[in-house]
Amino acid sequence: MLNADELDILDSFDAIEDSTAIKSAESKDGFLEQNGYVAFQSVYNTDKKREFKRARIKGELELRKRFFNSWRIAVSATGYYDSIYSLNDRGEYKSETLKDFESEIELKEAYVQGSILPSLDIKIGRQIAAWGKSDNLRVTDMLNPLDMREPGMIDIEDLRLPTAMAKIDYYIGKWDISLFAIPEVRFSKLPPFGSDFYPFGDIKISDTDKPKGAQFAAALSGNFEGWDIAFYGANLYRDELLSHERFDMLGSAAAFAFGDWLIKSEAAYLSDLKNANEKFDRFDALIGAEYAGINDATFSIEAVLRDPTIDGEKTAYSYAARSTYKMLNERANINLLVMLYGKKADDGAVYRLWGEYDLKDSLKAKLGYALYDGKELPYSAFKQNDRIFAELKFSF
Repeated sequence: MLNADELDILDSFDAIEDSTAIKSAESKDGFLEQNGYVAFQSVYNTDKKREFKRARIKGELELRKRFFNSWRIAVSATGYYDSIYSLNDRGEYKSETLKDFESEIELKEAYVQGSILPSLDIKIGRQIAAWGKSDNLRVTDMLNPLDMREPGMIDIEDLRLPTAMAKIDYYIGKWDISLFAIPEVRFSKLPPFGSDFYPFGDIKISDTDKPKGAQFAAALSGNFEGWDIAFYGANLYRDELLSHERFDMLGSAAAFAFGDWLIKSEAAYLSDLKNANEKFDRFDALIGAEYAGINDATFSIEAVLRDPTIDGEKTAYSYAARSTYKMLNERANINLLVMLYGKKADDGAVYRLWGEYDLKDSLKAKLGYALYDGKELPYSAFKQNDRIFAELKFSF
């Protein structure tokens, strides 16, 4: 099963959010920001049963309110209803699949953020704290679980699940010291029993033994002209199926700009992992590059190895390549994502090609195709899930 460790450039300073990306509708007092969307999504499986797999209406609403000048509160929620299960024979679906995919309402980010002192900020509530520099593969980005119910279909920035935490940031010049206390123990959402991406066939595996107890983390980040660097430390629960032991992590991430090139790297050392009753450590490393020297186009490539210090556990390799081409005065774009697994890139693969077009400022259409291949689990279980996907999205 794809785990959270195996999943553009993510900013090390998560506390400083890009407010220009938020469409604001000011109220009479001038401090209320609101944005959201309503979307219709459809998926057609071209391989297994040649049938529609989704007819979903999905929406999201986000509200933000500023007060006392340097403080604000933000609340967002999302939900969907998929009518495909009513249009088809509901008796064909497992109850776990219906529970996960037919409908959902979820509180997303919900936090209070502000400045206690000129150089001291605090943020409390459900939030996302993105670590690292990678576009597609995760090494140091461990604080938030992922929605992995449909692997390869969604970009990582839309996969992260907010978690309740308290974050304190202290700024010293160009450095930011961040401390985290994470009382909510939340693990990645995995494909439910009976769904297209469930890799164990008719064998039902329940992951019910989940621990409780706060997790802790810290980061030191520096942002300089042409480069930035970050150092991380954390005491967390392992986010894999049936593996939730507590472990320690030390890591770092850096990015360097050279003309049209951006070079990025990440490394993490994980200690006190468990295989059965035997403890072991693991070293993860990532190297990547992005090129933007061609007008309206960007290209990136990344590679990750995960090397455990225990007999019987083999080194895992992951590769990712992405390209984006913008056209029609950036009203349209074409994207290609390739993700490969295995030392020789032959364990499994995901290929996703899609295009987006802004019909109007607030109306966007998306159309794409995802292809799966592989000879090793879990990728071999995905081979019959090739699919066309489409979305019509109205933002407000």
